[in-house]
Amino acid sequence: MPDELRFRSFPSGEKSLRIDQIKQIHLMFDLPSNGVQPMVRYRLVITPLPHLGLHPMAINPKLFSSTAIQSVLSINHPGIEVKGAELKDGLVAALIRGITKQHKK
Repeated sequence: MPDELRFRSFPSGEKSLRIDQIKQIHLMFDLPSNGVQPMVRYRLVITPLPHLGLHPMAINPKLFSSTAIQSVLSINHPGIEVKGAELKDGLVAALIRGITKQHKK
């Protein structure tokens, strides 16, 4: 298992966080509406331990392979809380499609 999460961020460049500095990994989505149709927005939020004074890192998971996201959600380290892992399997995809279709009517 790697000891660090590392990814590139535009425009700030490369970001990284050691596994032992992570408090929470959360795959989430929201349905903000632009008034015409909802847009599903997924985010993978990596929250550092509070004493580090760092801001959570929000990553667009659509830019990464399913395998890469699965690897992050499968991190098994004491003290790390993983939330929303069920979203990676698309359990909510049918629900989102249904909401989107209803909103378009």
